Amino acid sequence: MRTFLLTYNPRRWQVPADEWDALRSGTGRGETVPGDWSTGQRRDVDPGDRLFLLRQGSEPRGIVAAGWATSVPERAVLFDGTGSTHYVDLEWEVVLDLDDPLPTEVLLREVPRVPWNGLRGSGVEVAPEELWLRHLNDGRTVR
Repeated sequence: MRTFLLTYNPRRWQVPADEWDALRSGTGRGETVPGDWSTGQRRDVDPGDRLFLLRQGSEPRGIVAAGWATSVPERAVLFDGTGSTHYVDLEWEVVLDLDDPLPTEVLLREVPRVPWNGLRGSGVEVAPEELWLRHLNDGRTVR
């Protein structure tokens, strides 16, 4: 199993609030919630690989969701119709409030080899699992 970052920048596109709330609600009940996300140009994601969603753009920035790949990436049209990219099917396991991420300042300090403030897109291989679990166990209500 490998671990990859997916990226989300609300300056480029915003997940509708009701969709994000449905993801949070489902994972908050302990369910996994199906979805899909771009892996950028990365094509070597396999079912069972760990995926983290990194919120970029304006603060608060950091990891806001985690899940597992359920397919291999397939090429499809970009969300904004300007080209194509690869998308992977996934199951979201935990989705946090967008205002309560595992902050990039923690990621920068603890995993300095990753350019957390300069990622150009999804598909970077990384392993922040321990930090993620610590963030979740820090007294948060996960919904």
